[in-house]
Amino acid sequence: MGKKQQHQRTKGNLQASSSSRAAQLLQSKNVNITPTLGFAKEDHGVSVDSTLSSSFRKLGKKETVTKQKALKEILDSVSETNIEGCLPLWARNYHKISIDNERKVREASQQAHAKIVSLAGRRLAPYLNNIMGPWLEGTCDINTTTAQLSSTALTTAFPTE
Repeated sequence: MGKKQQHQRTKGNLQASSSSRAAQLLQSKNVNITPTLGFAKEDHGVSVDSTLSSSFRKLGKKETVTKQKALKEILDSVSETNIEGCLPLWARNYHKISIDNERKVREASQQAHAKIVSLAGRRLAPYLNNIMGPWLEGTCDINTTTAQLSSTALTTAFPTE
């Protein structure tokens, strides 16, 4: 008269998956998994200070004023000592901000790019694949100031003589 308790059916008579059981299996095999959160302070083994990291994080925001402030912070805080850590982050973000709809953002991005290029020198070579297209596109910008800044950075990086 009473119903039998039915257990959850599983295919192949296997146990249902469980996150706690998976964690136990990983611990028993000595697998160490560390969670990552968006922007790490270390990228490619080179550390970046917190102000630069937050500035690069701000470049992904929608507001143009936020992007302008972030580019000004990058322009002020990038130096010879932290250029190694900036290059991977800059290469990842430059192609987005160099073609922004707002003229002031494009201009500020070319100013920051010119400074980064002058500080980086030959260390920029591994990242040229990512930044060369937007860089050349910046030389043909409608805004003459932006185009001049991009052209100046190009001649700084690749002198003809």
